Amino acid sequence: MASAQVQDLLRFLSQVAKVPLAVALGKAGQLQKANLTSPDQIAKADLQVLQEIFQDNKVAKQVLNAAKRVSKKREAPTDTARESPQKRKKASALDKSSTPFETEAALSLPSSSASEDELRTHFKQIKLGAGCSWC
Repeated sequence: MASAQVQDLLRFLSQVAKVPLAVALGKAGQLQKANLTSPDQIAKADLQVLQEIFQDNKVAKQVLNAAKRVSKKREAPTDTARESPQKRKKASALDKSSTPFETEAALSLPSSSASEDELRTHFKQIKLGAGCSWC
């Protein structure tokens, strides 16, 4: 059996099934002998087989339930109505197809048509609390 499969089995047992790593290391060989090397195979196995391997009813049920949970997540939905809708891409002024000049222009700050004197008068009025006709 490939070392990647052993690592996956140990990862499943210790992280998903919450079996202590020391126990998982000891039982990995027995699971291999029983041809239970993946969560899918464990989920299809009989509870009695797992009870013989783990010698603890609670741990055996824990492993079986975790395997069923993982296998259920991996199954692809067959009903088209249950499929999740595709995410729509937001319309953006910054397309990847735009040129650098177009990107720069889209990011430019707006310009004001007011003269410098009008702006000074405007801000003096705001500072004095007289209100603003523009805002």
